[in-house]
Amino acid sequence: MRMSGLIAALLLVGCHQTEPLPPAQWSAADPALVGVANLDEGCIAEFDAGLDYFPDKNAFRHSAQLEVRYHGYYKEVLFTPAVDNKEVLRYAFVQCGAPPPPGFPASRVIQVPVRRFTTENHSILSAVTLLGVEDRLAGVASRFNITEPTIRELAAAKEIPEVGGGTHSSIELAMAVDPDVHFTFYSVYPEWNLHPKLWELGVTAFPMADHMETTPLGRAEWVKLLALLTNQEAQAGPWFDETREVYEAIRALTADVEHRPQVLYGSPATRDSWQVRGDRNHFAQLIRDAGGEYFWERGGASSYEFGAYEEALYRSSQTVLWVGSTGLTGVESIEQLLAKDGRSAWLRPVQMERVYALDRGAAGAWTSPWTDQSIDKPHHALADLVRVIHPQIAVEHEEYFIRRLSPGRGTL
Repeated sequence: MRMSGLIAALLLVGCHQTEPLPPAQWSAADPALVGVANLDEGCIAEFDAGLDYFPDKNAFRHSAQLEVRYHGYYKEVLFTPAVDNKEVLRYAFVQCGAPPPPGFPASRVIQVPVRRFTTENHSILSAVTLLGVEDRLAGVASRFNITEPTIRELAAAKEIPEVGGGTHSSIELAMAVDPDVHFTFYSVYPEWNLHPKLWELGVTAFPMADHMETTPLGRAEWVKLLALLTNQEAQAGPWFDETREVYEAIRALTADVEHRPQVLYGSPATRDSWQVRGDRNHFAQLIRDAGGEYFWERGGASSYEFGAYEEALYRSSQTVLWVGSTGLTGVESIEQLLAKDGRSAWLRPVQMERVYALDRGAAGAWTSPWTDQSIDKPHHALADLVRVIHPQIAVEHEEYFIRRLSPGRGTL
């Protein structure tokens, strides 16, 4: 590490009151378990190149970005972003106690099962509790922007340090915690991606890009990524199969509907622009699976994008309901929405009083279960949308993520 970088790290860590954690160490695993099941803790004492250390295996069948190949003592994981950044990231997840395989940079070799990890992207938090690895979560972006109950409680007790920074991640704080892997946010704008800088400084960073998946089930498979890192394929596989079955059963409810209403999505980003998701994004597909039509069909990206406000207004002319995230979070009523931005009166769903925010259960600004509890619950998100797009269809699932704005001064 460069001396200037070390000084900056120490200064910044001091300002944030983040103490470096003591090294986490695995003891030797029970030899009777080696090769019989994936080791979710412990290292092998003696390496056997001919032994399959991962008898429990997973595959990515829905993700458009992730692939895994098993090689006996290591897992080769490939991440190909769903945007044209000309980048393919290749990692080796190596059984602890085995030698690193050739052909991988040191910053992309991770011993598994990981002992501790940090995350700048809160979307993975519900996967953490699903797999029961809260004790390995050693840092979050912010303790105040968490709704996942178990992790929120731990963060409130200050048992989890903050590693958030002014951009998508903080190099210095991630270095101070010294995780086995640090999850960053993958941006469509390369200049905002921090994982290359973290690699240079010896921090093993893996950028999360679940937000750019093309299908809800593809996004849910990012849970399997954490399972690969913790050797919990045996738990993640059956969970995903069950979740997929429930999702497909709900999707079947709308398969034969004749009327597919258009749905407005997003919210104003600036005075002149509207933030949406491209029509290849998983949320656009979620709307289609719920029996609706996505209003922004123009062959766009799988990520977030910005369009002219006038174009969003034009495209919204045939929509019958509006689902929004950041721009509607915390807005209690249509009356309050109009006071915030009078131009909303031009939108047809506002006139019809069918406006919905993805903030049910919000715990404050930028803090709603959709942010950190939705990655493993595509079936709940689908049920929510079926209920609001086709209220005549009975859906057994309770409301989970979506809240309808009241006409007047409603309450959250």
